Amino acid sequence: MKNRRNRRLRPIFYLLLGCFLSVCLSLLAGEPLVRPFTVPAPSNALSDGSELTQVSPAQIYAVRPDILAVEVAPPAVTLGQQIPYVVKAGDRIIVRRRQSRISRNGVPIGILVGINQDTLYTYDTVADSSFRVALADASEHYRIASRRDRHYRKALSPVAIARKTKPASLSRRSDGVRQWPSAHTLYLVLPHPMAPGKQYQLSFPELGLADTEFVYAPMSARSEAVHVSQLGFRPADPFKVGYLSTWMGNGGGVDYPDGLKFSLVDSHSDQPVYSGVAVRRRAAAQKEGPRNRDYTLSAVHQLNFSSFRKPGKYRLCVEGVGCSFDFEIGLEVWDRAFFTAARGFLHQRSGSAVGAPHTKFTRPRAFHPADGTTVYQSTLPLLDASMGLGEKDTFEALLSGKTEDPVPDAWGGYFDAADWDRRIQHLAVPRSLLEL
Repeated sequence: MKNRRNRRLRPIFYLLLGCFLSVCLSLLAGEPLVRPFTVPAPSNALSDGSELTQVSPAQIYAVRPDILAVEVAPPAVTLGQQIPYVVKAGDRIIVRRRQSRISRNGVPIGILVGINQDTLYTYDTVADSSFRVALADASEHYRIASRRDRHYRKALSPVAIARKTKPASLSRRSDGVRQWPSAHTLYLVLPHPMAPGKQYQLSFPELGLADTEFVYAPMSARSEAVHVSQLGFRPADPFKVGYLSTWMGNGGGVDYPDGLKFSLVDSHSDQPVYSGVAVRRRAAAQKEGPRNRDYTLSAVHQLNFSSFRKPGKYRLCVEGVGCSFDFEIGLEVWDRAFFTAARGFLHQRSGSAVGAPHTKFTRPRAFHPADGTTVYQSTLPLLDASMGLGEKDTFEALLSGKTEDPVPDAWGGYFDAADWDRRIQHLAVPRSLLEL
């Protein structure tokens, strides 16, 4: 037994001895124990030998005079389709967990669906992208230059990079394999503030992004830092405000000085019609709400223009930062919001057909007793179910408590999701409509 244990430990001993000798030799030779890591130059070549077209930045804008944001759109996703299945040479059907998966020449292409298993539901595909997100956090992969700004007559790299990455969609590549194509916002902390009205050139060595030019125009260019309701306001609304804040992902929140000037700009004439001063509404890392959470992860400044009442289309612009999306001040903004919400109730109605003349979307009535749907009573009390106050799985417990007693006229209500269910909680909908 002892000899067997020694034989098992012998490889570990030799490994440790080898590491010790390597360290000793490095010290004697005067070489550093940790050598600089060099990233190999990546290639744009696809598997077929062709070259990827470089991705162009989706948007470039300032969030502060010395912080530039570069948005990179996610790669396009082509969703799978349901098509008649035609057997081809090289097809192989693999049945797993009562589902038939089709592999063609060794490549998964989809699953069989339908009552007769004669429909192929293909997997999603994601377009190739030249953008190399693995290199995006290093400032040496960025250059900014300007022929008009003396600080940038020689191309410079940012002093720091921050990045915000968020999934933009979901793709099912094959059985059990998922991919989340993501949008990226890169924040370039610049060595010098940009000058309004000057043109700049941006290049991205090794990142796979196309070189581009932009003009720093904070009184006209949109910036994610300036937020305002896209619904708009009525002229008599007593509270009309926007907000200034930016969260840079792994770079944290942007610190803005107090007292920045802002303007309400007419979108048609491009002339300011109202001006004010930003007021700090909440500090960074300040908790709020009944759940005591920090929702913005940054300081928030309020842009108040409540006294302005003239109808029109406007944008909010903050000095040195940029502007919001256009929004409207008008008498009908709340009417359109109500109309949209009411149409949502129409489209989610259960037991009623949906179609013309009220909507272009068509759907036959669902779960109507005249169409053969029968609803049976269950002995499960709501208080015992996970949809109530209990812990029992609602759907399993409903089936286990199923009786043969039909519930007459059990139809109507609203679908609140894609699971087609109707619950007692949905009675809040007709109650709200009656109160309205």
